Amino acid sequence: GSNDDNEKEKKRKKKTKRTFYECMWRGCNGFVSNDVLQVMVHTQTHTNLRQYACAKCGALFCTKDKFLDHHRRQATVGSGFILDNIIYQCTYCNKKYPTETILRNHM
Repeated sequence: GSNDDNEKEKKRKKKTKRTFYECMWRGCNGFVSNDVLQVMVHTQTHTNLRQYACAKCGALFCTKDKFLDHHRRQATVGSGFILDNIIYQCTYCNKKYPTETILRNHM
């Protein structure tokens, strides 16, 4: 009856309720996520701890994502970086890039 419906509604609301986490670093612009790990990774950008290094050029990065982004940007034919699929080529200089976004930034 009505009591069962109320209990089901309470359980449904409990399942759909999302918890949000906020970066508490002083001076941060208010990074918020429902994934606590994303907030932890974001916090690394404030610490100046650079634990990821590019073997090719020696550049240091505070997060794995920033390191991988650097790696993708450096990955052109003949650069010494290993790529599985280089498929985006500049029509002006014929340089090849691993992503369309990087090609657009090049142009």
